[in-house]
Amino acid sequence: MCAIVTVVAIVIAVVAVSRSSTTPNITIQGDQTTIGGSTSGQGSSAGSSVGSSGSAVSSSSGRRIFTIALGHDIGPFEYMDSSGYLTGFNLDLIDAVCKEAGMVCRTVRDKYSNCWDTTPGQPSHGGHGLIGRWYDACTGWSGTVQRLQVFSFSSSYVKPLTISLFVKAGHAVLLTSRNLANKKTGFVDGWVCDENCLARWTDVTGQDNMTVVHAPNAGDIFAKLKSGEIDVAFLPVLAMAGHTSGANPEFEQVPVGGFYCSEAGHGMMTRKDNDFNSHWNVGFNKLVSSGKFKKLCDAAATKHGFRGPVDCVDG
Repeated sequence: MCAIVTVVAIVIAVVAVSRSSTTPNITIQGDQTTIGGSTSGQGSSAGSSVGSSGSAVSSSSGRRIFTIALGHDIGPFEYMDSSGYLTGFNLDLIDAVCKEAGMVCRTVRDKYSNCWDTTPGQPSHGGHGLIGRWYDACTGWSGTVQRLQVFSFSSSYVKPLTISLFVKAGHAVLLTSRNLANKKTGFVDGWVCDENCLARWTDVTGQDNMTVVHAPNAGDIFAKLKSGEIDVAFLPVLAMAGHTSGANPEFEQVPVGGFYCSEAGHGMMTRKDNDFNSHWNVGFNKLVSSGKFKKLCDAAATKHGFRGPVDCVDG
């Protein structure tokens, strides 16, 4: 009887421990290692454990694996190819910088709001993924007044994005007064072009009386704009490349000029207690000084230019 009780107690303890982790199962693109669950995917895999920094450590080599989150829909930086795989300038850069730094890096595709999140009418805040150490860094984020109080940022690799207002083609004439009163205005969750940024653009009036509408990605904003669910969208000019040009453009930019929402260009965003940026910056500086960064940027025009320009920092 004692033996049975002991076995039952052990089983209960094991179940309790297995339920205590709140880290989700995240498959790391590249080596198919899974954090928070069993190893999955095709090809060879190495078991891993998660340290306090959020990095996975390969049990076979003992080298630290840096996990890096990317989204899937921001101009030439991140997009899905015809086969459904994530591609873009950001992946090219990660591969090059990690090689120069001698870092073992793996990319994780996740929604943008898990890096930085915004809720209509509420203060912006760190996303569950980065705060919760699901990965070490988020790619392509810029420092804003709000973000700098929460996270750390690497050296910038692209210049700040120009932000503007967009409407359905033929509707720009309705906003020549720069008045958003009674307009349904769309924003992408977590992006730098949020309500806080628009509020600083004092040339645009009527913001106190506009209706704020959020969507998880740019594609959803496009759909809402086309259907008339929203009247106007506040987005990077780059994200609209391909949608505002050509013989039959879907949207047009409101003639109010552009605006900058960030304090600096775009780089890697990490927790303040993670040393990822110290390693990344070493590799990035090597890439710049060798001239490889400029070549990478020049090549982006041919490789990803159909999605818009990559405006790299001078290097």
